[in-house]
Amino acid sequence: MDSLTKKARPDRSLIKQPEKKVKAAECAREARKQAALLAPGTLRDALLVKVKQYEAEVAEASERH
Repeated sequence: MDSLTKKARPDRSLIKQPEKKVKAAECAREARKQAALLAPGTLRDALLVKVKQYEAEVAEASERH
């Protein structure tokens, strides 16, 4: 493949970033709902850690755009 062909292709990573942001936001909301249903304990704490990870993904995707 020559350099002209590479330049002509659109950057697909830019297309996927908004989708990733939306998916991470949905996962964070769902995980937060599930955590609210659980009694305090290690499972709930682990789920809340996952919520923070999803929220970090959303923030990271937002910063790229």
